[in-house]
Amino acid sequence: MTGAEYVRQCLLDAGLATLVDPRRGPVNQYRYQRHASSKQKDMAKAETTTCAWPNCRKPADECQVHHIHPWADGGETNQENLTLLCEFHNSWNDDNPAYPRHGRVNRRHGHITWDPPWGGGP
Repeated sequence: MTGAEYVRQCLLDAGLATLVDPRRGPVNQYRYQRHASSKQKDMAKAETTTCAWPNCRKPADECQVHHIHPWADGGETNQENLTLLCEFHNSWNDDNPAYPRHGRVNRRHGHITWDPPWGGGP
């Protein structure tokens, strides 16, 4: 049975459905452009209901889609490379880990984590 068949058979009445790999996170879609599609944003909202930055409670609907590995450095607009950050934390995130100031979000073992600027992240 394909993922699409499973969704149609078992989850159709539940509304939105997102497939998540236990090690890599949400299943990838495609890379056509820098900005995430509305479907990709919906998938990111299924993963987190608020900004992914620790202790931020900004609702996902008010967040921006963030490339964990920056687009400018070759990061893809694939689901495993995306998360939601509020406008402030999207600009505050250290995209270049070589110059840490505030910390950065990352994905490890399928989960969004935060790496502090002093090192020692999970």
